[in-house]
Amino acid sequence: MPRITKRNAGVCINFVQYFPHKFWVSSWQKNESYPEGFRYKIVSALDDYMPVIEFLVVLESVNGFKWDVHRFVTSLKRSQENVEMWLDILEKQHGVVFQEHDFSSFKSAEGFEQASHSVGWTEWSKKEQ
Repeated sequence: MPRITKRNAGVCINFVQYFPHKFWVSSWQKNESYPEGFRYKIVSALDDYMPVIEFLVVLESVNGFKWDVHRFVTSLKRSQENVEMWLDILEKQHGVVFQEHDFSSFKSAEGFEQASHSVGWTEWSKKEQ
């Protein structure tokens, strides 16, 4: 199972055994618990040795604080149906809409960092590995 990073909510991506897979980012929403706003992120990493996909569902407040909501591991074959279940639940319960970002073709830190920053995903950097 991929090692969990300690500094921020995330999954280990080391470009040796663990590679980026797909990330989903929801639209911002507000409610009584988060009057300033919140959104969800789902990040996934491929364990190339197993092969399995680790998913992490993250709740992010508008001030940047993140909480792990749920973490699960699934086979590569069943990964899409499992994440679609989570996307559907979060969209229905919280009125958010998700945008998918496919990073599964990136096998180097440099390519991934450039691609992730181009879509506004700035949490990851080589320093956090």
